Amino acid sequence: MSKKNSNYTKKQTSVEAVKPEKKTNVTWIKALLVLFVFVLYGRTVNYEFTLDDDLFYLKHSSVQKGLGGFSEFFSYGSLNKFDGTEGIQPYRPITLLYFGIQKAFFDNSTSAAHLFNVLLYAVLMLVLFSLLQKLFPDLNAWFIGLMAMLFVAHPIHTEVVANVKSRDEILSFLFIILTFIAVF
Repeated sequence: MSKKNSNYTKKQTSVEAVKPEKKTNVTWIKALLVLFVFVLYGRTVNYEFTLDDDLFYLKHSSVQKGLGGFSEFFSYGSLNKFDGTEGIQPYRPITLLYFGIQKAFFDNSTSAAHLFNVLLYAVLMLVLFSLLQKLFPDLNAWFIGLMAMLFVAHPIHTEVVANVKSRDEILSFLFIILTFIAVF
């Protein structure tokens, strides 16, 4: 071999120079987030109705009609069909609609009601994870997953997931995050 050939170094082709970096597969992170939600809040499925669940679910005449109360969900304040309250009161028609659909398919099952809260909270965490990825594109996906897990594990969220009535808070935050994702 000549000296010329021994010093030969392979030139990079244009395809090799543009090769993208290996991306983290976020499917595993999302699966871990959902699993984490179920580990922390899954036992609430065995809980009974609590606190304000009577107001917006069990003793609410529109909700107890199931889908038959559809027009009432949007026509009255949220407490009107519970105790006849008039005037200023909460207006949560989407939550009442969700409860009406749940009532139509699962009657007054406490397990189904709590399971839907846990499922909705898991969806919320996946959407939060997506928002964090959009806000911090340069951060490692595993670190973003850790941030979402810290949010999931915060004790203040226990009441929101454990009380069926608090589905309005889960839905509200979900819609807020979806709005931010649409903006970004």
